[in-house]
Amino acid sequence: MRLSKQLNSSLLKVPSNYEKLDTYTLIDKIGLYSLKRSGQPFYLPLGEKLFDKLEHALTDFASSLGFEKIHQQILIPWKLIKNRESIDDFYDQIYFIKNEEYCVLPTTEDLSIEILENALISYKQLPIKWFSLQDVIRNIPRPEKFMKTKQIRCLSMISFSSEKDSYYILKSFEKAFDDFLYGLRIQFQKDSNFKDKGIEYLYPCKCGEKKINNENVTSLGMVYRYVPSIQINYINKNNEKKEITILTFGIGLQRILFAIIDSNRNEKGINFPDIIRPFEFSIIFHRGDLDLAEKCYSFLKENKKDVYFDDRNINFKDKMDYADFLGVPYKVIIGKNSKESALEIKTSKDVTLFKSLEELLI
Repeated sequence: MRLSKQLNSSLLKVPSNYEKLDTYTLIDKIGLYSLKRSGQPFYLPLGEKLFDKLEHALTDFASSLGFEKIHQQILIPWKLIKNRESIDDFYDQIYFIKNEEYCVLPTTEDLSIEILENALISYKQLPIKWFSLQDVIRNIPRPEKFMKTKQIRCLSMISFSSEKDSYYILKSFEKAFDDFLYGLRIQFQKDSNFKDKGIEYLYPCKCGEKKINNENVTSLGMVYRYVPSIQINYINKNNEKKEITILTFGIGLQRILFAIIDSNRNEKGINFPDIIRPFEFSIIFHRGDLDLAEKCYSFLKENKKDVYFDDRNINFKDKMDYADFLGVPYKVIIGKNSKESALEIKTSKDVTLFKSLEELLI
C-alpha cells in the first residue's frame, strides 16, 4: 500500500486530540471508509485490509471447530422464511424483489435448511457443520457510520446434529470463542440465557443497541438453538426416525473490529493483536534514495510481508507517529545516510537496528 496514492491520504495520520476521542468517533476519522450515504460505508484499502485479517482469523477459528466453508446466494425465496415466528421482529427491515417473491438475504439459515431437507438420510452423515463469511442486508432504522449499517458483515455458522451432540458442539464453540476474544484482548460479557439456553457475547459501548445494568452494550456474536418451520428427520443407528437439532451462530465483523480497536488503544495509537495487525513493516522515506526505498518496498511485498510505503510529502515526525498509531513493529527509515547494507530500523519498542535488505526477513 503506497500512501501517496490513497484517495484518503489526508486522513492517514494520527487524529488531532486522539486521546480525547471515543472509539466510535475515532473510527470515523482514520480512513477506514468513506461515507457518502448514511448506513452505507465504502470500505477503503486500509479498512479492507483489517477486514481481510479478521476474516482470515475467523476462517481459522471456524475450521478448527470442524466447520466447512459454503457460500449462499444473496437472493432467497420469500416462502422459505415467511412462516418463521422470529421474522416478525424485523419484517420491516427486509428488502423485497418482484412482489415479495424474493427477498435480499436477511439471515443465512434458511437456504442451508432447504438443502438439508432432501439430502439428509442417515446419522452417519452427522454432524454437519457449515460456515460462511457473508453479508446480510437489512433496512435498519436510523443507520449510522460503522456499527449500524444496512449491509452487515458477518461470520455465519450452522450445525445439524443429534440432540446429544449439539450440547458438545455448543460447549466447544463457547470455549473456543472465549479464547478467540481473549486472544484479541477483548473483555466481554456473556448472557447465557439468550434465546432458551443460547449464549450472546456483549461488549460495552455508548452506541450499543442494548442496555444491561444501565450500561449500553453491543452484541459481538451469538449462538442458539434454531427451530425451523418444517421438521427435519434422520434415521439413527437403531433405525428410528429422529428430529435433527440445529444450532445457529452469528458473529458481527464490524462489531468485533470495533471491540478490537477499543480494547487495544494506548497513548500512541492502536496496538493491534498480531493476527489482526494490518502492517508488519512501514517504509518511511525521508530525504534519502528513492530507488532504495522502492527496492525495500518491492522486496518485502515479494516476500509476502504486510508493508506500506509512506512516500507522502509530509514531515518526518508525522510519518513516524502514524506508524506508531497503527502499531507497526518495524519502521524502515530511508534517509540520506541509508544504504542497502545498513538500513535503519526503528522497532515498536524504540530500539534502533541496522540490517541489510535480506536481513529484514529474519
